[in-house]
Amino acid sequence: MRIAIGGFAHETNQYVSRPTEVGDFTVSRGDEVFARNSGRTYIGGMVSAADDAGLEVIGTLHANAPPSGTISATAYQDLRRELLESLSAVLPVDAVALDLHGAGVAQGADDLEGDVCRAVRELIGLDVPLVVTHDLHGNITPAEATYVDAMFGVHHYPHDDMYDRGREAVQSIPRIISGEWRPTTHVERLPMLLPTSTTYHGPGRRAYEICQDLELRPGVLDCTFMHGFPYTDNQHVGSTVVAITNDDAALAEAVAKEAAEAIWAFRDDFIVRHRQPAEAVRQALTAERFPVVINETSDNAGGGSPCDGTHLLRALLDARPEGAVFVGIRDPQVVAQATAVGVGGTIDIDLGGQTDDLHGAPIRCRAYVKALTDGHTLLEAQTGRGLAYPLGRSARLVIDGVDVIVISNGVQTIDRTPLILHGIDPLDCKLIALKSSNHFRSGFQDLAAAIITTDPPGLTTTQLDQLPKTRTPRPIFPLDENVTYP
Repeated sequence: MRIAIGGFAHETNQYVSRPTEVGDFTVSRGDEVFARNSGRTYIGGMVSAADDAGLEVIGTLHANAPPSGTISATAYQDLRRELLESLSAVLPVDAVALDLHGAGVAQGADDLEGDVCRAVRELIGLDVPLVVTHDLHGNITPAEATYVDAMFGVHHYPHDDMYDRGREAVQSIPRIISGEWRPTTHVERLPMLLPTSTTYHGPGRRAYEICQDLELRPGVLDCTFMHGFPYTDNQHVGSTVVAITNDDAALAEAVAKEAAEAIWAFRDDFIVRHRQPAEAVRQALTAERFPVVINETSDNAGGGSPCDGTHLLRALLDARPEGAVFVGIRDPQVVAQATAVGVGGTIDIDLGGQTDDLHGAPIRCRAYVKALTDGHTLLEAQTGRGLAYPLGRSARLVIDGVDVIVISNGVQTIDRTPLILHGIDPLDCKLIALKSSNHFRSGFQDLAAAIITTDPPGLTTTQLDQLPKTRTPRPIFPLDENVTYP
């Protein structure tokens, strides 16, 4: 049995002004698809399941880019065409498995995944199974569901089950081909924009458990609460429940609606007002146990923010606490300055704040260069374990007694490896400040004595009323009052 594997994955933040172009994507072709996406990834899980079942996998094209602005029409059409051409070149196949995100938006294609799946279905015909994986933050559409045989969304945030969902997708293929499974999908949309919410605890955990309980019912193959990606502004944005049954449309709809109604009942619990940076730092310094982690959710490169915001770093430097580290702020120019003088040198810098005024002004200061690295390291946390962690050339600076790790690429801090790479033992720190919304929990949850979230102005703020919405369906929670469901 021959399985064609590929993908087109992008989380599109439509509030980023710069469009995403072809050069922003990492594109893998043929066997590169497997080499570049091995480990605890969707593709890694697909290959693992295929190996277990003795299935042959064939790489087509896989394109992915970090979260960023709307994909340009030219970039989208070029990559879409190449994906279809690469798939056409290996036909006939017994099935197709695609790694998609779910929140992709291109100029002229608000539902990127639906458009890709429609084109793939037209190419392979109705009899070849098409299965896909999705990020938890996908804005899933009923249209996409009509083109695929089954879609498997991540259950957790942090996304430490990407590998499992990839396995699940490929494991379904022999069952679909044999007729054991006839997947029937219902996508139930809630009129709700969800701020980034972990599934480790709180309402995100409750929603996950509701879906897992429903998945145990006879005839139910999968039930997933898709949080959606609130940093898009089109008719598809919002949370959904995706339920898949074995040839029972009525059951799929009933299960999806039951889960949606249960989650809707505690929707207010998802809305939290986080502290501003100065208050967050003050609270951290009063802790009885350390280290305390402060995460700056509003400048999360994992959601499309620039990663050079200065709000939290400025508050930290103003407080000048002992045993504090900030990781990591993107500023390749400062890294270049540090590299030029070398370890042991001192530089006068304007740090961060290079993208816009929203994320704060540059910090003018003098810094001591403590360490320089090439930024090459690997993720150790469950989320993406074993993958390259592309920090780019990096510098450990000491500014007013605070260690500041400056990186060249915009990446969120997921685990401890950036600290260790620069000679810092996290257990020796009293305060660790970082840029991430929730993926950092995968690497820091067990380490931190406490976690404090701060939400200054930024493109990934949890205060969704700060984002202009001109195309989002209204009314919608929490932006409007008296929103009803069902």
